[in-house]
Amino acid sequence: MPDFGSSHKHNTKTQQARPQSANHSTSHGHARTHASGHPRVSQPKINAYSEFKKEHKTNYSRRTFSKAAVALPFALLAAGGLGGAFWWTHRAVAAEIDGKQLEVPNGSSIKDLVKQGFASPKYGNLVSVSGDVLEEGKGKCYTVSINGHDLGDKFDDYRLVAGDKIAFTNGDDEEEPHQSDKTPIPYKWERAKGAGAVGFVSEWGKPGYSEKVVGNITGLAIDRGVVQEPVNRVLTYMNVEPKDGEKLVALTFDDGPSHYTTQLLDILDQKNAKVTFFDIGENIQHNLEICKDALAKGHQVAMHSLHHPDMTKLSDERMIEEIDTTKQMLASGDIKTNCLRAPYGAFSKHNWEVLSGRITSLIGWNLDTLDWKKPGSDKIVEKACSNMHPGAIILCHAGGGTREQTVEAVPQIIDKWQAAGYKFVTVHQLLASDERFPKHVIEDSFDDLPQDQEEPEGFSAQAKK
Repeated sequence: MPDFGSSHKHNTKTQQARPQSANHSTSHGHARTHASGHPRVSQPKINAYSEFKKEHKTNYSRRTFSKAAVALPFALLAAGGLGGAFWWTHRAVAAEIDGKQLEVPNGSSIKDLVKQGFASPKYGNLVSVSGDVLEEGKGKCYTVSINGHDLGDKFDDYRLVAGDKIAFTNGDDEEEPHQSDKTPIPYKWERAKGAGAVGFVSEWGKPGYSEKVVGNITGLAIDRGVVQEPVNRVLTYMNVEPKDGEKLVALTFDDGPSHYTTQLLDILDQKNAKVTFFDIGENIQHNLEICKDALAKGHQVAMHSLHHPDMTKLSDERMIEEIDTTKQMLASGDIKTNCLRAPYGAFSKHNWEVLSGRITSLIGWNLDTLDWKKPGSDKIVEKACSNMHPGAIILCHAGGGTREQTVEAVPQIIDKWQAAGYKFVTVHQLLASDERFPKHVIEDSFDDLPQDQEEPEGFSAQAKK
């Protein structure tokens, strides 16, 4: 704190040197009169703070300079901070542009890089239907890849950072607007090499087309011939080969449901075995609860036609009826399937052409027990176990006649296969063990066909029901 004491003492000494009077000035400095009435001259007023400033003028100036000296660096630092932040944000950074290492402003947009000459991509041209250039640079925009990720021409919001690798691709030419006349070229059916117990469509096919065009600007008429070649629909047959040779086997029963099916379900429960029943529509109609019971116990229920005809001898309408009606009967019990075993194993290329949108797989067999001939339970067991191998499909019957021999043979068949380390699974579980089968076959569904292939005829109307 300033020492006002010294100034006070100085003033006191000054006052003591003056003549004293009983009537001195008031504290407000107004003169009082003598008794004679003449005014007395007031003494000069001494301001202690003014005296302090005079006495300490040098110190005061130094203190003021000191405060300014301290404040100046902070002011400069603040100003420098704003400038520094701007410099840091827009500093030059290393980036790779079209294979060249360059120093470019940080935060540059793609358009900035082009405008400042760091890259020179070109727009495509507008061309006629014959391919002649009509206007340069009026085609499609150039495209951009950043750090290996293709942004195409959607790059407006991107801002460059250090280390980016940017690659430009010139824009494609754009054809003049035109009128097009396309003529479809149908695909053909193709049978893949090989054979096996399971048939399915491995390629759904895609029609091609030829094209004639007329340019709206030039008026040129061009016959382009075949623009897209058709892709054939491919039919494949093969046996099941479980991954890593896993010991899986599928036991199947045709011609049910019947009271034999009920007996078999009890045996299968005891043996902890899962099987597949290929049922006939006219039997389903009166025994739907047996089908539902089989499904509830973890077995697969699939189609064996409506009336058990030779499918190769039917009209297209009858073929469709045999499949659609059987599906509807099963669907009334919440059983959905697109899996078929053809009666007698008879199924032609034409059957596939008509029904490919209604079935996902055609299931045959590897081991035929010939139990329908009633050769005796021992013979049935022998044939069922004659060629044990992973992926085998065994054929038996649960209807179509008396099946006591089959019912007697089944426990022995299961015991022998299980003793050899095999597990009894449904057909779809067996298919799922082999990665070569497509998804629609394994999942028995048309819900996820490849996007670039044509939906099979009948698919939209029936397959998703």
